[in-house]
Amino acid sequence: MNKSVIAIALCFLLAACDQGEAPKKSEAQLKMDEDTALLKDTARAGPELERRLLASVQVQNGIVAVRDPVMRAIKTDFLPTTTPWVLKCGMTGLSIVFGSSVTGDGSSTSNDVEVNLAFGTADQENCAVLGPRLAAQLRSLLQNGQSNPPPGH
Repeated sequence: MNKSVIAIALCFLLAACDQGEAPKKSEAQLKMDEDTALLKDTARAGPELERRLLASVQVQNGIVAVRDPVMRAIKTDFLPTTTPWVLKCGMTGLSIVFGSSVTGDGSSTSNDVEVNLAFGTADQENCAVLGPRLAAQLRSLLQNGQSNPPPGH
């Protein structure tokens, strides 16, 4: 048999074997799926998102140190505690933007200093629970330099 015919047949066989397997999800997609599941369970999401917030935002001597969980190894932003902020919750996850919010087409708020606490999708019912909880936690942290005690303590 001709070597090119064998090579083509081998390619078809290998491709056919691969067709039955589902494509593997990327690490980013797995993280997004994990965060979406977390955001659907507000009892579990509240404490976890507070932990992520406190790991990303620290206050000392009137200065806020912001370390995004993704960029924390290479970047820290320092801001005054009086810096305005916006907590976003919805289709793009849950994040906090520090500084003056810049809105483009109404679907995005962007700024150089942003902390992404969750990358999954959150519905508005869960945002109505998680948003005020995390906003109160952040407000307390910025005003007092410490976090609120967890509920029940």
